[in-house]
Amino acid sequence: MSLMEQVVNHSKALETMLVKHFGAEGRGLHEKLTSVEHRIPIHLQRKIRFVATLRNKLLHEDGFQISDPERFLLIAGKAESGLRELCSSDRIGSSESSEPDNDEDEDSAPKYHQSGPEEWYSADKKGNIGLYISWISVFIIGYLGYLWWDYSEIGATLFEKHRSVKIDTTSTALKTEEHKPVDRFKNFKVLIQNFYYESDRLGRMEPHIKIMASNTSDFTISSARLNATMYINGRQEPALTTGLGRESIYLHFGDYGLKAGESVLKTVVISGFSSRDWRKPDIMNASSRTLVLEVIEVRDGMNQPVSKW
Repeated sequence: MSLMEQVVNHSKALETMLVKHFGAEGRGLHEKLTSVEHRIPIHLQRKIRFVATLRNKLLHEDGFQISDPERFLLIAGKAESGLRELCSSDRIGSSESSEPDNDEDEDSAPKYHQSGPEEWYSADKKGNIGLYISWISVFIIGYLGYLWWDYSEIGATLFEKHRSVKIDTTSTALKTEEHKPVDRFKNFKVLIQNFYYESDRLGRMEPHIKIMASNTSDFTISSARLNATMYINGRQEPALTTGLGRESIYLHFGDYGLKAGESVLKTVVISGFSSRDWRKPDIMNASSRTLVLEVIEVRDGMNQPVSKW
């Protein structure tokens, strides 16, 4: 099997598990992971995004070659096995352990010493329990160390009381003409209902945006992408712009879409790596914030891009 086929197979396997077991939505592996990243451990997210990025480059960039195929396949395999283990974790506790029968042939069993079958089985069982405890301890310590290294700010926030910081909704208003977005899609409107920060279980402040989306066209809309721009303290230069890539805000309107004439209130939680730019000290300490949303893509009921209308 060629490297290209192996890359595609790993990507398809990851996408299938994300959709089947977590209800992921989106066009590619990046988007599907983003839609359910709050349920996937950070270390596993990194492996999956690594696979998705190199897969896209290999398929869409002329002349691109994976410099270290063995390392890629190793990480892809770990991503796939880790996600598969996460999918089945809710069944692990109910699985029955199989123990060897007492009359098992002594010659076919592992012999830790020259005692009888009952003694070596007892020693084997105790040894396994000790090994499991050791592995669990190493995993917990290693994972906590990884989190501490990856998020340096946890040291300052880990022991803080869980809190929610609400931003005055007047700060989300468009205060100047310079901050008004380009109205490319006149029959699809988004209006910010509320914008606030709330801390997650690790003390990181995550942005929450409540958006009222309205479809005034004559066809169904399946999804939309928005570019978010934030201005602070009355400055004209933006403190934050999500851009047009995967960091943009993705709105998915479910299996039936947003029908003509309908409106829906969606709450977008920006978490994981995507929230880092939203948590810069100047933004968190700003006396005023202006958030502007611009619609950059709309897809119809057949999931096809809609031109400006």
